[in-house]
Amino acid sequence: AVELSALESRILYGEADWRLINRMAGAVAKWSSSESTPKDIEEVHKPKFRSWIDSLDFSITKVDDVLAMNENERISYERLRVDTEAQIKQADVDIEKAKSDLITEQQRRKHRQEYEAFATKIQELPSCDSTQRELDLVQQEIDRLTQQRETLHAKYDSRHKQFHLLALATSQLLRALEDEKAAEAAAAAAAA
Repeated sequence: AVELSALESRILYGEADWRLINRMAGAVAKWSSSESTPKDIEEVHKPKFRSWIDSLDFSITKVDDVLAMNENERISYERLRVDTEAQIKQADVDIEKAKSDLITEQQRRKHRQEYEAFATKIQELPSCDSTQRELDLVQQEIDRLTQQRETLHAKYDSRHKQFHLLALATSQLLRALEDEKAAEAAAAAAAA
């Protein structure tokens, strides 16, 4: 058993119990100094002592019950503290997971917005089929213009050769005319 200090005893047992104990101690001191026989003391004071002892016994039982109740409360609060700490740790884990999920969701949202922006730009561009048709038309136009250029180049070469031949023939004719005029002038100068 634990020995209690005077203050703890007063707190546990209360003032009324201490007055009762002091009264009993005073009565015992008074009886021991009196000249009454133990038989007389027992007959007169036994019922009074019995009620005092019963009262103290009841107080002790009450104190023991309060102590047991307090111990049960302490154990209950300890369990509650452990449960609360576990819940706090779980809440921290849940918060970290929620933060991670939030970051992931923000990245997904950003990627989705970028994808939608690209998709919008792609929708604005013509389709591959229409682009291919346009490319085919442009290639046909290039082929037609190339053919036309080659035809014009051939005509140019032909005209160039014809012009060169004409210039050569004209030059020879002019020389022949000049030679003929010079011969006629020489014949007229010789005839004269």
